[in-house]
Amino acid sequence: MNTSQIEKGLETKHHIDQTLKEMIVEMPFHKITVQEVTKRCKIHRKTFYIHYPSLDDYFIELQDTIYNQLMMVNDRNFKDVDEINYELLMQVVYDFINCDQAFYNYLMQANSYMFIFNGVKKRYAKHVKTYILKKYHCNDKVAQIISSYVLENIVHCYRMWLEQPDEISFLEYQKLTANLVYHGLKSLNEIPK
Repeated sequence: MNTSQIEKGLETKHHIDQTLKEMIVEMPFHKITVQEVTKRCKIHRKTFYIHYPSLDDYFIELQDTIYNQLMMVNDRNFKDVDEINYELLMQVVYDFINCDQAFYNYLMQANSYMFIFNGVKKRYAKHVKTYILKKYHCNDKVAQIISSYVLENIVHCYRMWLEQPDEISFLEYQKLTANLVYHGLKSLNEIPK
């Protein structure tokens, strides 16, 4: 296979990926078909199957891509940090979401695509667990529970904020959420009235 064929194949794959991202935002999961993808891309079905044996394979790759992007943001933020810092962890999640804000916000809120974001979140919780193990020297299960709790709360509160972002500023929301995650309900006494 020569270089131009490889480049053409990569362009086709990129076109398929972009088309599927557009379709994700336009329609529920159960309505996406290979036939519709190939029609929009103006390619033969065999061409689609060269790149993805099934639609499930696309969604698995999308999860991997999103997770890898999250890890790049994580590594950049935690480069010189030895232990968990909840505000920094929240910043990682928000910086990551801002990489493709409209798309990631949609994935976090659309019920039929929640499995994509949940898969990424589950993998990331396992990674965060390593920071928690270092800080608290607890057993593996306790660290997993803590990391899942923290990430679930960050994401859940962010979803709530997305519903009415004009109610409080993002910075106020971020500080409130960080305090709740890090200090629990006691932090509510510090909220300015």
